[in-house]
Amino acid sequence: GKPLPAMDSSALLKLLSNLQNLNTQELAESALDNASAISEQINKTVYGKAKELSKQLSGPESNVIELINQMFITILENPELPDLVKVQIGRLQIPYIKVALLDVTLLKEQAHPARLLLNEIAIQGARVNNREDPIFELIIAITQNILDQFESNLNVFPDNLELLREQTQATLQVAAEAEEE
Repeated sequence: GKPLPAMDSSALLKLLSNLQNLNTQELAESALDNASAISEQINKTVYGKAKELSKQLSGPESNVIELINQMFITILENPELPDLVKVQIGRLQIPYIKVALLDVTLLKEQAHPARLLLNEIAIQGARVNNREDPIFELIIAITQNILDQFESNLNVFPDNLELLREQTQATLQVAAEAEEE
């Protein structure tokens, strides 16, 4: 009968941080065959933990999680992205849920630094040909930076966006010079 109380936002963020620190590589690889695999696992874990605590997610928080999950499913279904890049992008799904919970403008503003970073990773990732590609190595490093550094400080996204843009430009410049020679 009586509705359950809502899970505290800080408890939800802590739960997501714990998930972020798990082996996201394996979880992201499972999404290669099923783009919704990460979303399903996140939902199972988050809603399961809420139920265990006799709580429920608030409507807005539940909607934010679902919107981010759908955004990532769309990206992971893009046939232009190599699988190895999709895995790295998939590893970012939990941090992006946290960003959206902390700053709802992620969903509203196309110029949000976290959104720009995700778009730039996808754009640069579409160029990747193999694991030894310097751009792919940069994408791995940026993914790991976010997983390691992002707790609640949103500055990690513009910082990594700047790094990606600078390093990509430098890599493309070196390739262009080598081609000219």
